[in-house]
Amino acid sequence: MKNIKKLVAVAAVMIFGISTVGCNMIEKTPEAIAKTVVAKVGDKKITRGELDANFQTAQLVAQLKQQYGENYLQSKDAVSYLQQSKKSIIESMTTEEALIQEAEKLKVVPTEEELNKTVNQQIEDYKKSQNITDDAKLEEALKAQNITLAGLKDLIKRNAIIQKVQEAAFKTIKVEDKEIQDYYNKYKDKYPVKADDSTKLHLAHILVADEATAKKIKAEIDKGGDFAALAKQYGTDATKDKGGDLGTVTVVNSGFDEDFMNAAMQLKEGEVSGAIKTQFGYHIIKCIKRENKPVKTFAEAKEQVKATLEDSKKNEVWNKKIEEVKTNANIKIYEDKLV
Repeated sequence: MKNIKKLVAVAAVMIFGISTVGCNMIEKTPEAIAKTVVAKVGDKKITRGELDANFQTAQLVAQLKQQYGENYLQSKDAVSYLQQSKKSIIESMTTEEALIQEAEKLKVVPTEEELNKTVNQQIEDYKKSQNITDDAKLEEALKAQNITLAGLKDLIKRNAIIQKVQEAAFKTIKVEDKEIQDYYNKYKDKYPVKADDSTKLHLAHILVADEATAKKIKAEIDKGGDFAALAKQYGTDATKDKGGDLGTVTVVNSGFDEDFMNAAMQLKEGEVSGAIKTQFGYHIIKCIKRENKPVKTFAEAKEQVKATLEDSKKNEVWNKKIEEVKTNANIKIYEDKLV
């Protein structure tokens, strides 16, 4: 059965993850612990009970019990992981709450009727996709994921509210024809006539940790330095002993970092790039051989290019909006109260 996360991640706006323990000299009752405030978003309090009821926390505890047994809190490793994980979860919860408060400020919160319609539709869609015929079987499926039906409904509602903040943020996004044309001219190899037959590149690279070293290597290459020898001397990944050789890859579905491939596809045969930054560090890329394949015309690819640019702008705008909302929300997390 597919993981229920595919159903609940409707807004795709949160990064659920998971921190730090406090040790009380006087042991509190379970009721008192549940009422302990672990975070605030403006005037809104989030309690330990709400944190522990979060399905991510429930999944986490189930995982720890499976690994360490029912007495998992006796393990220092388990407690350390619990601390780190709970911090990430509460950070996600506070961000979510801040976005919901933003929706209220913007007056874009859907009516209860609209929210219930969204909930019912998504749950019915999920039941059909999994051949679930009644709520009893649905609750059984949810239980396996450590979430209740009520918890799922609440999560869908909250994500639906956050989605309205997204929509408001995206209203200003525009993609001009010139942007589309420029992107196509630069990256047309991304749009082959046949999806499974895109331009092939035989590549080599030299990966280093900092830009200064990458620029130094490029300067040596420009003076006639041997690429393979420099890869062996400076490279920091496993390809260095092969002269940085990465083999031949297709532009589409290369499996490589997008920033890396965007730079690589600009190279002519025998050409070497400047310092290219990716999530892994800085690369000097060499195109050893290039086998060009037919690409779509601009007219044929225009809508695809436009969608790519829109998605890129949406990601940029949304990430900026989240940071703005968090900054203005007066979020406080009491890490010593989380465990």
